[in-house]
Amino acid sequence: MEAKDEQVVRASALTRVDGTPLPCAVPPGWVPLPVAAAKVLHTVLGQPGQSWGEALAACVAMSNSPDYWSPGEGDAHEIGNWLIRNVAAVCANETLVTGFRPVGGGAPVQHMPADWWDIEQPELRFWTWSIDPDDILSRRLDLPCWILVTEQSLSLQIEKLWRHRWKTPKIRIDVLGDFAPATKALEWIARITAETGAPAIARLAWLGNLGAVPAVAGIVTRAYDGRPVFKERDWPVPAALWAGVEPTDPRNTINSGSFYAISGRSEYLLEGVMWETDPLLAALHNLAALGVAGQAERSPEFSKASPRRGRRKGTGGYAKQDARIVAKIRAMIESSEANSPWDAAGALLDEIPGAGTDDSRRKRVVEAYYAAHS
Repeated sequence: MEAKDEQVVRASALTRVDGTPLPCAVPPGWVPLPVAAAKVLHTVLGQPGQSWGEALAACVAMSNSPDYWSPGEGDAHEIGNWLIRNVAAVCANETLVTGFRPVGGGAPVQHMPADWWDIEQPELRFWTWSIDPDDILSRRLDLPCWILVTEQSLSLQIEKLWRHRWKTPKIRIDVLGDFAPATKALEWIARITAETGAPAIARLAWLGNLGAVPAVAGIVTRAYDGRPVFKERDWPVPAALWAGVEPTDPRNTINSGSFYAISGRSEYLLEGVMWETDPLLAALHNLAALGVAGQAERSPEFSKASPRRGRRKGTGGYAKQDARIVAKIRAMIESSEANSPWDAAGALLDEIPGAGTDDSRRKRVVEAYYAAHS
C-alpha cells in the first residue's frame, strides 16, 4: 500500500466491528479489502475533489451497522448490496486477486483461492474484512486474517470503472515509436542468441516473466473455467503471466503477435502483443554481455553491447547480500508485487548494501538479478 494511502487509513482511526483497527501497514503490492472496496465505491459514486477516505468511512460504517445486515430498503442497502455483489464477483473470477495475512502481521501474504468467494453469503467477507482460513464460513467477529487485494489487479479494475463512468476511451499507445512487434522482437533475439521458432518464443516469454521487458496486448480475451470474463484493448501483460505461455502451442501465431497463456483456472488469448523497445534492447544487451550461447553477428541496434572486462559480476564484496536481494526481487515479481526488477529494487533500496548512490546500488542488484536468471 502506498504511503499516502497508509496515512489515510491511519488518520481515519477506523476499526472493524470487534474494535480491531484496520491494517495500516501491509506488504508492498497489497491493499486491505476495505481500502479496495472504498476505492471502487469512490470511483463509481465519488465526486471530483472528494477523497476516497470518505468512501472508506462509509464502507466501514455500513459493515459495522447491525441494521445493514437485516432485510431493508434504502440507499445504504442498495449501495452495499451492489458493492458486495460486484466486488465478490470479480474476486471469484480472479479479476481482483486476493490473499490473506494474520491480523498484526508476522507472516507473508498467502494466496486466497477464488472458490472462497463463491459462497452463498458473500457479505461474510465484508462484515469484518477478514477470514479464518480454517473455517472459511465462520461468522465470528474476531477472525484471524485480514483479506488483502493486489494493487496491480485493483488499479486495472479502477481504471476500467473510471473509463466506464466517464465514458472515456482508453488512450492508445503509439506502437510505432516505443514498442516493437513480435516479429521484430524475435528477429533481435535471433541475432543475439541464434534462437528461432519455439526456443525464441521461450526466450521472449522468459524475458517477460522476469519483468525485464514490459509488454502490451492489443486485445486480451480472458476466460475463467471456460467462461468468458472480459475482453480489453491495450492491456498491460503481467510479468507472471508469461510463465503460462507454452512455446510449442500451435495457438501462438507469431506473424500476428498472438500468444496463448494459462494461469491457474484462467486462459488468456493475447493478440497483437508489443514489447517496449528500450527495455527489450537493454535486456538483449545484458544477454550479449553475459555471453549467451549462440551469440550471432551484431546489428547496429546492439553495437554498444560488449563483454565486460575485469571482475565477473556477482563476485564482489556484496555478492552474498545481493543474492538475498535478488531472491526477494524474484519473489516480488512472481507475486505481482512489482512490475520489473528495477521497481522491486527500488522498493528494497533500504536493504541494499553499499556506499554508492541509490541508483548505483539499485543498478548493481538488477544486474545481479539478470546474471542469476540468464
